[in-house]
Amino acid sequence: MTEKQNYLFICGCPRSGTTALVNLLNHHPSIAIGMERYKHYATPENIHKINPDAFSSQYFFDLKKEQTNIMWETFYKNLVSKYQLRDNVFLGDKYPHYYKFYAQINEQFNNVKWIFIIRDIVDVALSYNVRAANPQDQWPEDADYRKAVIHWNDSLSRTWKYVKHSQQDNLFVCEYERLFAYDREHFEALINFLEIDSNFEFESLYSQSTKNWEQRQSLKAQIDNQQLEYINAHANTKLKDHLLHKFDLSRK
Repeated sequence: MTEKQNYLFICGCPRSGTTALVNLLNHHPSIAIGMERYKHYATPENIHKINPDAFSSQYFFDLKKEQTNIMWETFYKNLVSKYQLRDNVFLGDKYPHYYKFYAQINEQFNNVKWIFIIRDIVDVALSYNVRAANPQDQWPEDADYRKAVIHWNDSLSRTWKYVKHSQQDNLFVCEYERLFAYDREHFEALINFLEIDSNFEFESLYSQSTKNWEQRQSLKAQIDNQQLEYINAHANTKLKDHLLHKFDLSRK
């Protein structure tokens, strides 16, 4: 890879919309993001293996079980043509827990950008509950609303430290509720952060992906009062507000 190559990593608490964000962004001709391509390397011992060499065409499209458990052949076939452009495309990966490795990944890459996506903790907790209750899902049974709060707080804490202390202005804090409720201002801010041009097809897909927003919001009624009390008592919503406020100030 050349020094001109741009890289993009997407992270956030699990069940916060990282997959939806990747599916949206990958429809842009200048973005080619993997789907947890190197998730098994996201450990202190192996994080160094996520480096520019991992995003060469020869390596990136050679899916191995020791690197990932997501072997979506069609998904990766759709990225091949973009990899041929290289310098004109953001290459990268999404994995929720990459937020634990901001500094380490920054050290490996030049021209790297980050998107950290935040979703309302109640929605995240509901999604954890659904997966934990499904016996056919490999999701751990104990990873319910309580584990959701732990992961949500941890992602906010680590990202807050990064935004507060990092000398790099290379992270965009994406609000799930704003982006997928068709907040044009937020969408345009994301496009400007990536310094990419929009087009009719990309705009149409964004509009289409936000159409059922009101229907999805109605799902919040499914959480019981005891769980809601636990979430309100333990989720660090003040830290979320601090992070969003600091990020907004940095963009002005």
